[in-house]
Amino acid sequence: MATARPMPELAPVTSALCPASGLNTCLTIRFGYGSIIPWVTRFEGHSLKAIAGPDMVVVRSSEPMTAEGFRHHQEFTVRAGRTVSFVLSYGHSFKSV
Repeated sequence: MATARPMPELAPVTSALCPASGLNTCLTIRFGYGSIIPWVTRFEGHSLKAIAGPDMVVVRSSEPMTAEGFRHHQEFTVRAGRTVSFVLSYGHSFKSV
């Protein structure tokens, strides 16, 4: 019997030590050693779900992302005492998020 295991995750967290720091990120998701461009949809606020065949990546962020071409960008300011998080999870597309 298969057991339910959590999806593997990468979760960088950014916090400001100075009064304010401007940051930007760019995310390009590819599968199949870079040869497959996934179908990307938005869900639950600032989250993205990218699916290509049996593969799925879920990106959750506390900041909004803007689609441009086949990439997603973020530009934001982190003020002192504030934390911005990003969680990238991988799993099978036929399982629930």
